Parts: sequence; structure tokens; C-alpha cells
Amino acid sequence: MSRSKKSIKNSCYALVKQIIVLLLNFLVKTIFIRTLGKEYLGINGLFNNLFLLFSFAEFGLGSSMIYSFYEPLAKEDYKKCSGLYHYYQKMYLIMSGVVLLMGIVLIPFLPYFIEEGVQIQQSKIVIYFLLYILSACINNIFSYKANIMTADQNQYLVSKAQLILEIFCYIGQGITLLVFKSFFIYLLFVLFKVMILGIWYSSDISKYYQYLKQEARLEKKEKETIFNNTITLFQLKFSKTLIHSSDNVIISLLVGTIAVGYYSNYEFVIVGVQGIIAVLFSAVAASVGNFIVEQNEKEQYRIYEIISLLNHWISCWTSICLLLLFQDFIVLWAGKSYQLNFTIVILLVIIYYLRVRRESISVFREAAGIFTEIKNITMIAASMNLLLSLLLGKWFGMEGVFFATIVSVLTTYFWYEPFIVYKKVFQQSFSLFIKQQLIELVHIGIIYGITWLFTSKISQVTIGTFIIKCMICVIVPNCIFLLFIYRKKQFQTLIQILKEGFSLL
Repeated sequence: MSRSKKSIKNSCYALVKQIIVLLLNFLVKTIFIRTLGKEYLGINGLFNNLFLLFSFAEFGLGSSMIYSFYEPLAKEDYKKCSGLYHYYQKMYLIMSGVVLLMGIVLIPFLPYFIEEGVQIQQSKIVIYFLLYILSACINNIFSYKANIMTADQNQYLVSKAQLILEIFCYIGQGITLLVFKSFFIYLLFVLFKVMILGIWYSSDISKYYQYLKQEARLEKKEKETIFNNTITLFQLKFSKTLIHSSDNVIISLLVGTIAVGYYSNYEFVIVGVQGIIAVLFSAVAASVGNFIVEQNEKEQYRIYEIISLLNHWISCWTSICLLLLFQDFIVLWAGKSYQLNFTIVILLVIIYYLRVRRESISVFREAAGIFTEIKNITMIAASMNLLLSLLLGKWFGMEGVFFATIVSVLTTYFWYEPFIVYKKVFQQSFSLFIKQQLIELVHIGIIYGITWLFTSKISQVTIGTFIIKCMICVIVPNCIFLLFIYRKKQFQTLIQILKEGFSLL
């Protein structure tokens, strides 16, 4: 099966999984708001961010492992694959132990993250936190099994397992909330899910990768290379996770835990959309990794332009939809009392755009194994974000926290990451990237302005008017965008790839 067809297959499985999970998550979160209320919503939002900090892409092991497997899988060097597999297995166990220890150490400090007015017993909060940490550890322990399937362009196996277990988990959580109104049992379902998922991964590995059972060891030099890459990725992943997953913690400290609950509703929508986009690009990452091993810089840049065009289209359209639909959606879903001001919405959408627009460049950077070159800039971004968030958050509240994130991202790795990739991977002038970004900003401005002219005529907030706005946001931006790009050769190639790929389904 060709790379493009494998990418389409993986993307379709991942996309279907993400959409179904998003809808189920939306249903369960609605029940959560109605049954447990704002305080538990705030605690859940805070702990979700702490969960991400404790499972931040497995301390960088995930990307390091996937990158390490590209070459031996392409060359069918199964002995090398087996050696890598068992070496990473040990590293994942060590990493999970570190996560558990960090979680236990943090327990005495939990009261400092939660405002005094919250009417939930401290003993219960500790139990809830321990369940989160335990789930994070188990999730990390088995992640290496999913990584080899991803590197081998068989991510659809991972998506299938995750989808089935997510469905059972969300159904169980929904029933639990309706019948028992228990946050404890709600969290137990997450723990059971990650345990069963680990067993499922093990079964798939035994079935499809029997050669991994053979004993094989890596040379000392290979272990040192992997260890150095992992340390570098640790810095990268931790820095980026600190930037994007620390906001809830800072808001809880400076504004209040209930404010975290308000923000978590917006975050839920953004993460859901972001997740759909992420699976599309992660599904093609393995194909890009194999492509880079075999093709020259000119071909690599040609493929990048196609993927970047798709990235631009998706990020532009979804950002406009969020700006124009967010407030109405929150009112209809959770109620007007859960609505944040529009200034915060604008800041959140800018953060969202800066993150998703980088997907195409990040895919090529990771596939090319470029980690060391950007570790320092991400550490600078994380430090800047933390300092500015605390400072501006104290002065301006939530708006200050989010503005700090925008400043720290724009002034650091948003431009530096593509600078390195254009120079080292594509061997192209960075001015091409700058020019393209300016053109894209013009596109966004024009498309948003025209779409707003249509939606601004609708002032009422009802289900009917929301559906009409959704239809406008689907039709108008995409029609205008097509006028901008339909003559581009990258667009024609993209359409051809999609046609070939969908013949699989």
C-alpha cells in the first residue's frame, strides 16, 4: 500500500474516532455541568491540565521513539526494531515511576492551587488527584506499544482500540453522573479505560509484530544517541506543555477555581477542534518520516507545500468559525452565566490559530529528527510565558494570562521553528515562509470580514439562528477560500491524492 493511501486510511480512522469521541465527550460534559456544577467543573479543569503536565507526550519519549523506528522499519531491519522496542520499554517504566513520585510530592501543595471558597473536602480532592496521577502513569506505561504501530503507518489499529474503549468509558461516565452523581466513579472509568487499552495494545503487538519477541540489544552508542534525543525532547515537550497546559493552574491561583470552570468550557471546544486537526497531521507523520529517508530536499519541499496549504485552509476556516460561533454556542449549551467576554474569545482563538497553523511545519521537523536546534527557544518561550502570565494575570486577570501566551509564542518558536526547517530540511529561503504568512493573514482578514457581514445580521440566539450561522460559516469562508487557491498546483495535487486515497474506503 502506498504512503498516500496509508496516510488517508490512518487519517480517516483517526478522524472518525476523534469526531465520535468529541460528540460523546460533549454529551458527558453537558451531564457533568447539570449534575456536579461549577466547583467540580473547575476541579476537573484544573486536574485535566495537571494530568497533561504529568503525561506530556511521555517526557518526549514518544517523538524520540517514533523517529528512531522510521529508518529500521523502512529497511526492514527487524533486529534493530526489537532492540529499540525493549530499550524504550525500560525507559517508559522509569518515566512512569518518576511521574508517580512527582504526583505524590505535589499532594501537600494542592490547597494552594484551589481557592478557599470551594466546598469540596480536602481528603476527597487528594483521592481525585491520585486517580488522575495513576491514570497518567498507566497511560504512559503502555504508550510505547502504540508508538511502534504509529511509526509503522498502522495508526488505524491504535485509533480503533481507542474508539471502542472511549465509547464504553463515556457511556459509563454518563450513566454514573445521572444515577450516582459521583465524581469518584466518573474518574474510575478513566482508570479502567487506560488499563484495558494497555492490554489491547499488547494483544495487537503480539499479533502483528511477532519479531519483537526476539532478544536484541542496542549498542552503547545507539543508547547514548537515544538518551540524548530524549533529554532534548523532554525539554521541548515540557516547555510546550507548560505554555499550553499551565493556564488553568495560573487562573486558579490568580482568579479562582470557579473561573477555571468557565474557561474549561471554551477549552473543551478548542481542544476538540484542535484534536481533530492534530489526528489528520499525526496520521501523515509516519509517511513523511519514511518520505524524508528516501527523497531529496526538492521533493520534500513540494510535499510540504501541499500539506501546508491544507493546514492553512483548515486553520483559517476553523478560526473564523470559532470567532463567529463561540459565544452563541456557550449560551445555548451551558447558559449565559458561563459566558466569558468577547475579548477573551479573541485571545483564545489567536492562541488556537498560532498552535494549529504550525502542524505542517512540526510534522516535517519531527520527521527529520530536528530536536536539539529548537530546545533552547522553547525553554525561553516557556519561561517567558510563565513570568508574563503571572505578571499580566495579576494585573488584568484571564485576559492577561492569555495575552502572555500569545506574546511568548509569537516572539519565539512560531517563527524560529520554520526558520530551522526551511534552512536544514528544505534548504529554502526563510523569506518564502514570511511571504506566505503575510498572504495568509490577508486571506483570513478578507474571509472573516465577509463572513461577519452575513452573520452580524442575526442578533437573536436560538437553536434555529445558530444553525443558520453554522451554515453561513461552512459555505461562505470555504467558497471564498477556493477562489484564492483553486488555480494553485498544490491544490490540484491535493485533490488528486484525496481521490486516490478515498478509493480505499
